[in-house]
Amino acid sequence: MVAAKEKKEVLVSEAHVLGQKALENVELPASEIENDFGADVFEPVESEKKKRTPRQSKKSESERAIDEVKALVVLKLSVQRGRRDVANVKPLLEKLFSNEDITEEEAKQLLSQIDSLGNYVKLRQEYRAAREKARPALKMFEEAGLSEDDAPTLQ
Repeated sequence: MVAAKEKKEVLVSEAHVLGQKALENVELPASEIENDFGADVFEPVESEKKKRTPRQSKKSESERAIDEVKALVVLKLSVQRGRRDVANVKPLLEKLFSNEDITEEEAKQLLSQIDSLGNYVKLRQEYRAAREKARPALKMFEEAGLSEDDAPTLQ
């Protein structure tokens, strides 16, 4: 098997040398090279990013502000529901990170609700981001005629 492998390597090496010699003996006239590889032969290719035109939003600034506030409302409701769903997880987590023993039942409960806790954390982060994004909307609504007494304050 080693002899066959060495024989194959020798044949490949010889073929490589023969190919190089054959290329060395090929001569192309300069005019043929210029015609084959001139700038007129190649067409510029635009990248995909340049081909895409950014879509202009047809919504007005106030419509976008309203959408941001609507998204904030939906997220706030989701965060509130999530908070109720994970309310009983906190004592179990505290017990888990303490020196106290946990029961098998508590461990099962914690394992079943840990995904809910992860989802709740993500929702809170999304809510905070949406709240910051919606702050300019509140200012726009205030400028549109809402008095400070009528406008809610976002924190």
